[in-house]
This record gives sequence, structure tokens and C-alpha cells, in this order.
Amino acid sequence: MSIAVQIRRGTDSQNSSFTGAAGELIYTTDQKKVYVHDGSTAGGTLVSGGSGDITSVVAGTGLSGGATTGDATLNIANGGVDTLQLANNAVTAAKLGADTGYTVSLGNVFLDFGSIV
Repeated sequence: MSIAVQIRRGTDSQNSSFTGAAGELIYTTDQKKVYVHDGSTAGGTLVSGGSGDITSVVAGTGLSGGATTGDATLNIANGGVDTLQLANNAVTAAKLGADTGYTVSLGNVFLDFGSIV
């Protein structure tokens, strides 16, 4: 004779408002996740079945944006690209496009392109 063990189950929404006994496991039937409860925290703590979401995206040097929940967007900040972020010889006349006579300032470096064809 085999013994079956069944744990409490319900939807993710039902679990989020439920506070289980300390050590109680809850299986969410819609999200296929397992939570362990501590007797005081509604929703418990996810222990299995998570999607591996990143918990924080922090904007580094030259970037703005980021997030600690949901979708995260990073942007190049105003003034975010300077000579530290550019590789040597990264800016060429071809990358700047065809124009007639202009000067590009990259921090303390000035490039005069006269006429570019």
C-alpha cells in the first residue's frame, strides 16, 4: 500500500492573500509554483517554479533608467557617452555620415571634419 501526501493548493491569486501555518506548503494550480508559509506573511515565500526573473536592473555609468520590479528600460543618459565609453578609433567619418564641414566635440577632444563625402 502506498501513501499519498497532498498539500494545500489554489490559484496564485488565492495564495497571495492567504497566510498559511509555519512550514505549510501551497501549490498554485494556475502558475505551477510552490510557496512555503511562515505563519505571518501573506502569500508565503516562493520556493519552486519561479521564472528566474531578475530582481533589479541598475543603470551604470552613462545610463539612466532601471527598475526593481516589472519591466526595466535602460537609456543613454544626457551626456552619458564620453571618451571613457568610446573605444579608441570608434568614431569615424563614415559613422558620422556625409555632411559639409562640422566639428565634433568628444569631451576635450575636438575633431574637425571639414568636408565629408
